[in-house]
Amino acid sequence: EINPDLVGAWTTTFSDGNSTAIQVLTLNSDGTGSVSNEWDHGETFFSELIWTCDVTTIYVTTLINNENDSGDYELSNNNDTLVINTNGMVLVYVRI
Repeated sequence: EINPDLVGAWTTTFSDGNSTAIQVLTLNSDGTGSVSNEWDHGETFFSELIWTCDVTTIYVTTLINNENDSGDYELSNNNDTLVINTNGMVLVYVRI
């Protein structure tokens, strides 16, 4: 199932404790998408992904490494803010 309110391009900034990354998360209406991270020390990460969701949880599989992630999500601010809580990390995305 796809929540059409999640479809679009989103960005957030997060830290892994050592460095900081800007992430762009693109969620397409057909359940495909991509994720890219640009770290402050110059490293980059990019993967195509597939995604689905239910009313409260989003499920993402990055295809480059077949890693599955899921998190509780909440939309606010006229669906222009997306908060995903995954493994205790809270990511606040804004629509691009």
